[in-house]
Amino acid sequence: MKNQVMHKLAGLAGVGLMLGLLFTACNKNNAPSSSGSSSTASSTDMSAKRYPLKGKVVSIDEKGQMVNVDGEAIPGFMDAMTMPYVVKPASELAQLQPGDSITADVVVQGDKNWLENVQVTASEAPVAMKPMKAMTPKHATPPPASSNPASSKP
Repeated sequence: MKNQVMHKLAGLAGVGLMLGLLFTACNKNNAPSSSGSSSTASSTDMSAKRYPLKGKVVSIDEKGQMVNVDGEAIPGFMDAMTMPYVVKPASELAQLQPGDSITADVVVQGDKNWLENVQVTASEAPVAMKPMKAMTPKHATPPPASSNPASSKP
């Protein structure tokens, strides 16, 4: 009986050791390399922080792949302010126009920041220009009384 218990314990220890080795081997590929570079690194790894942004597009710099946004305050991160942001991917700039209200994710990684997931929530439509009415200056001379039917008496 004692041998059977020892045999079962040894079996359980062996299974535990195998699971531990398997877990370590699986996580080895996900660990950062000592050189700090990884061929599978994305623009937003685990060290990046994300903050929701709401704001209005002030201007767009397509060559610099940037947008100036008059952003609302982001609690715990920054006060309301207008500032430039790089947009990733840059193709998202094509949907933006000055005056657009947007939402986006501010991604902060180290000393770099950029916008992702930019969405236009409202567009400021161009104001249609109405033709102006002819205006008569206040000091203009009124027409003669004979041509004004309202001033003639019967």
